[in-house]
Amino acid sequence: MSTNDLVTELKAHIKELTSEKEELNKTVALKDSRIKQLLNKIEDANREVRAIAKKMEDCKEETEAAREETERAKKRIKQIKNTLGGGVLEEADEDTEKRAQSEEI
Repeated sequence: MSTNDLVTELKAHIKELTSEKEELNKTVALKDSRIKQLLNKIEDANREVRAIAKKMEDCKEETEAAREETERAKKRIKQIKNTLGGGVLEEADEDTEKRAQSEEI
């Protein structure tokens, strides 16, 4: 092989390598872009999970407060019943308990 042939072959090889390098750089850039998109989606999902957890905690607190209020109401009804005696209040107490049980369901 002559020197000119070697130079031509080296130039062709350099051109191929340069082309491969450009393709690889494009691929890396696309993958970086995709990774950034996925990270953004993960961050959004994490924010949503935190917001839902906060709402769940709020609902839990509200439910607990409602249960406590129900218990206080039951105690108050019982006190009134004991103070005034039985009779008509017993029927009202039974109705109240039935309503409370149906609300718990």
